[in-house]
Amino acid sequence: MIWAFIYFFSFFLFQLEMVHAFKFTPEICEKYGLGKNWYCENNKQVKPDEPTLEDIMSSSSPAEQKAAELKELWDTNLKRATITGSKEDLEGFLKVHNFIVDKGIDFSRNVQRIIDTSPVYANNESYYKNVVESKLREDSYEHLLYGASSRYGLVFIYDVSCPYCARQLPILMDFKSKYNFKILGITTGDGIFKGLDENKIDENIANDSLVEAYPTIILIDRLNPAKIFISKGLITLDKLEEKIARRIEDREVSSD
Repeated sequence: MIWAFIYFFSFFLFQLEMVHAFKFTPEICEKYGLGKNWYCENNKQVKPDEPTLEDIMSSSSPAEQKAAELKELWDTNLKRATITGSKEDLEGFLKVHNFIVDKGIDFSRNVQRIIDTSPVYANNESYYKNVVESKLREDSYEHLLYGASSRYGLVFIYDVSCPYCARQLPILMDFKSKYNFKILGITTGDGIFKGLDENKIDENIANDSLVEAYPTIILIDRLNPAKIFISKGLITLDKLEEKIARRIEDREVSSD
């Protein structure tokens, strides 16, 4: 029963994200005689002037200034998309984010080519190689996770008396803030953690085959209903990102 609820909850969130909110357009206000109120006036917000991605890259500014402007544009677009949640703003953020990720991957590959062809780096090859490969993996994981929240969600199984659960919560909140994943908490009923999208009390959750310890984190596929084990016990943010990205990658490769 608990997993049926989870799938229903996840599917509801998935559908909710796809529905456009009702708007009081001038036509609607006139049709229903709503008059001139704050919600009927056509006060479309105009975004402040700011350089676009194309403006920044085509300018004659030094490379380091372009990098600073790109970082500022990325940060502004992220904050705007987080607050408004509109399709336009989300796509605007992803456009800048993907461009920066691609630049980072190109940089890492170019560094690797120099390492592979320059004897001067031979003594430090393993160090540079590890740094580059690590950067490539991180960029790849982030690129995948930023676009995955519309299909996937997380289930956090915990007990408030568990110290590792309390330490895991802020890590999950960081993940949620960064990638906009929905998180459903399931507890045995001795209290709940605040900050999760929803909490469900289930005294029998420990009997589930995927739950061997507290905390347990499970990935939910809302498009093709499935629950995928991620971790048990305390896990760091970078390891959490890696495991979730790998599970998502495995599922999407196998479905091709």
